[in-house]
Amino acid sequence: MQHVYAFAMELASGLLKYELYGISKRGNRYLRKILVHGARAVVLRSKRDRIAMGPWLTSLEMRVPRNVLIVAMANKLARIAWAVLSSGQDYKATPGATPA
Repeated sequence: MQHVYAFAMELASGLLKYELYGISKRGNRYLRKILVHGARAVVLRSKRDRIAMGPWLTSLEMRVPRNVLIVAMANKLARIAWAVLSSGQDYKATPGATPA
């Protein structure tokens, strides 16, 4: 699962800014495709008020095109999956903890 996602941190005016670059094409092609399909289902079919990432999705949807939103969601799903697999702990969604 390495090289599936990429993100960068940049120090701008004293604040740490995270900039998501999307999913790189260096990883497993099938896994990337499955993550994008799953993200598309979440973006198009989920009830935003019932999921923890709802506010993040809604705010991002106002700023970027839909396909960019879908890939950003796939990137977030990949990062969550990597965190769960590498820590060995269960996933616990915390509303409002996802950065915009």
